[in-house]
Amino acid sequence: MSKNGHIKRDLDHVTARLKAWLPDGDKVTGLRVLSAGHSNETFYIEGLNRVLRMPPSTGGLLPPYDMPKQHRILAAVGAMQDGPPVPAVFEVCEDPEVLGDPFFVMEALVGEEYEYAAPQWLLDASEAQRTAMSTRWVDAIASLHDRPADEMPERHVSTRDYAENCLRMTQVPNGDPQLIRLLEDFVANPLATSGASTPVHGDPKIGNMMWRPDGTLVAMLDWEMAHQGEPLHDLGWALCLYNQPLASAGLDLPGWLQPEQMAERWEARTGRSSEGLDKYMVLAFAKICAINTWGIAAETGGRGVDLVVDLVGGDAAMVSRLISAVAYRGRLSVVGLSSGEAPSIPFWEIVPKNMAVLGVLFGAEMHTPRAHAMLERHFASAGVGKLTMPIAAAFPLAEAAAAHRFVEETRPLGRVLLLP
Repeated sequence: MSKNGHIKRDLDHVTARLKAWLPDGDKVTGLRVLSAGHSNETFYIEGLNRVLRMPPSTGGLLPPYDMPKQHRILAAVGAMQDGPPVPAVFEVCEDPEVLGDPFFVMEALVGEEYEYAAPQWLLDASEAQRTAMSTRWVDAIASLHDRPADEMPERHVSTRDYAENCLRMTQVPNGDPQLIRLLEDFVANPLATSGASTPVHGDPKIGNMMWRPDGTLVAMLDWEMAHQGEPLHDLGWALCLYNQPLASAGLDLPGWLQPEQMAERWEARTGRSSEGLDKYMVLAFAKICAINTWGIAAETGGRGVDLVVDLVGGDAAMVSRLISAVAYRGRLSVVGLSSGEAPSIPFWEIVPKNMAVLGVLFGAEMHTPRAHAMLERHFASAGVGKLTMPIAAAFPLAEAAAAHRFVEETRPLGRVLLLP
């Protein structure tokens, strides 16, 4: 990869410093980006066949990104009897002077993660293979919940604490009042627990599982939100992604265990009841909205954004969330109706913001002189460098598959180029 818009590091410099610091650094020949975005950055250490993990170089969505903590958690989970599979961990460095940030080195595993698009091997799999895969997924989650809480070397988080953490993320200038009221209710009326506390992953979605094409679960990844607490938080988080478009690739395929089946399997494996799971799923969705609220506030200094462009056009589930992101006197532009839905616009949400909502169907004007003049103007601006397109990454044409994975896994801001 020649460029990555999310990474603000000199990778040649990082490579040289890593070679000098690692005991077997003389084997290192380079670094290859595996993932980057609003979370941790991971790089394949070429020549050493290991993985380097660092905090996001652009700030990240939910700091702090504690590398020693993640190293400590992976080591603890790897030592659990019959626990979920995780990569082995090696060196850890807390000194930011070495590479620019704290970091650790872990095992390089062979497998594939997916979240926004199902890989072809999953589409081609039989129903029985998909049932086996989804069973391995819920079994991995349950295996963590079978362990005593003190095997997770992190603090305890009660159901009330969990809701309070979510509520704090919404208390920003552009916070959504309905979301705030919902989370305030979860704080005032903490969810009932299923029993004694256990280790909790914090984010066991399908996108944090690594697979082989034969359906083998290679590893459960991304443990930065792990803690001791109520295991139904994990189950609710995993299951809330069903039946909606966010990070749910493959969950609707024939043979894949559905939420009721997943809950039954989890109950059988843990010996616990999943009573109240529906409320945990609501809280999980509220947490997703809270994270988005926090991210928008952090990126815009609390104002919200001046312009939101809905390129799907008419997704009823997204309308209120998009409006909540708009700044005072901002605009929401809805492009087309590719969702196939015709949602209503809640006027009580747009009037207090003095905002504008604009519908756009360019096909109706594509052949008009006005449209031609607009295109000529934009092409001319691009030609002199006044109008630029953000480039997130560039890949050689021979690495087209890697480019597709990059788009699916990081959802980059800007175009991804294939270079002949």
